[in-house]
This record gives sequence, C-alpha cells and structure tokens, in this order.
Amino acid sequence: MSAARPLAIFIVISFCVSGWFKSENKRFGETAYYMNGRAPGFASFVIHLPQAQTTVVVLSNIYSSATTTIGYDIAALSLGLSYRRFHVRVHPPSAAELKTCTGTFQFGPDFYQANAKLALTASVARNYGCAGRRANSQR
Repeated sequence: MSAARPLAIFIVISFCVSGWFKSENKRFGETAYYMNGRAPGFASFVIHLPQAQTTVVVLSNIYSSATTTIGYDIAALSLGLSYRRFHVRVHPPSAAELKTCTGTFQFGPDFYQANAKLALTASVARNYGCAGRRANSQR
C-alpha cells in the first residue's frame, strides 16, 4: 500500500459525514462527494471525484451560490469535459433595468446583524476597470 493510499481512505470516509453529499454524477460518470456552504460574506464549494483523482475547492468572499457552478465547471475543464463559458455582458444595464433593483430591503431578526437594512440605488456609471478606476483614466 502506498503512502498516499491511507489518506485517500480517510478522505472518502470523512466525506460521508458532517454535511457531505455522495451521489452518482452523470456529468463525470462516477461517484462524486461534494459540499457547499455559505455564511454572511462568504461561500464555498468542494467536489471530490475519486476515480479521476480530482478535487476542486472554490472559496469566495461574496455570499453567492456561484461557487457550486464554478466548482463543477473547473472539475470538467480539468478533465477535458464540456463546461459553460462565462460571458461578460457587453453593454451595461440601462437606467430602466437598474431601477427594477432599487429599494430598501430589511433582513430578519435572525440575520447576523438583526433587522439590518440595505438600500440599493441606481446610477449608470461610465466604463470602470478594476479597483473602481475609470478604465481610460490615468493614475
């Protein structure tokens, strides 16, 4: 038995408890062990494919379920399988589209900041690049 084998056995055993899921995954053609989770401001996803000897971990600093989709697609990409390409929207949303998202929203008393309120306003920005700078501006 190789030195790596006991670790593999431990990983498979630990995947069957404490929030882990096990299912036959048609996309990968094998058993998949996976878990996702979120907490205010964070999200994560882990998938382990034992036959393919592939494990993907995705961590995010936003509260979004995108980590699951990203994790499955990274696993597919690493195994040479099809995946859905991410397409950035070419044109920013119009003022009318943005207005549909505006308002003041209140979280419940069980939220980590009880009864917190979030106000969303709409404005159409010019072409901004990374870190909030205009893409065509100088430093």
